[in-house]
Amino acid sequence: MNMLCQPTRSCGAGCSFSAGYYMAKSRWTKTPAPGHQIFFISGDDVYHTGIVEKVNGTQVVTIEGNSGDCVARRTYSLNDGRIYGYGIPQWSYATNITVTSEPASTSTSTSTSTTSTVSTILSVGSTGAEVKTL
Repeated sequence: MNMLCQPTRSCGAGCSFSAGYYMAKSRWTKTPAPGHQIFFISGDDVYHTGIVEKVNGTQVVTIEGNSGDCVARRTYSLNDGRIYGYGIPQWSYATNITVTSEPASTSTSTSTSTTSTVSTILSVGSTGAEVKTL
């Protein structure tokens, strides 16, 4: 039974279920953009996912967990046969989020059940309270 297009079944957060969810919500595309969720396929198995960081002409740059036992930045050709497609998150559900393009000189991070403000960018090698919070 193909689980890809059955987002109503209780399948947890598996890649196939998540891809099917995006499809069922008409939030699926073959064209990446920053913030999209990328999905990889092998045969009929949607087996891995990540987040699109940027698109450079003929390449897509991603951030992926469980990538060689670490979180890693990866680059793929847009024509890579392993890329199944991209889910488009509904960012309107994320309320009052601010991300600066450069790290701020002072860091403030407040969080409630619906509000998050971020004033620093975390990257490889970052340390401090923000990393601990993340």
